[in-house]
Amino acid sequence: MKRYADLSRRRATIVALSALIGTLLFTQVFSYFVSPKAPIQSPDVAIFMADAILSMAFTALFLWKNTAPATATQAR
Repeated sequence: MKRYADLSRRRATIVALSALIGTLLFTQVFSYFVSPKAPIQSPDVAIFMADAILSMAFTALFLWKNTAPATATQAR
């Protein structure tokens, strides 16, 4: 049970940190790209950036899963 509590606490920490960092990051990106000094004025840049980050996360997960060592049940 303690192991589940530790996992739950770590997950809650990651969710809270990503909410804080994501809010600050995407607000700044949005405000820059709707300002007149931006090279491209588009409110969609924040969405494109989120898509790029998600794509990198899926790629990292895919590569990590394909390079994981074989378990005892897979070796038989």
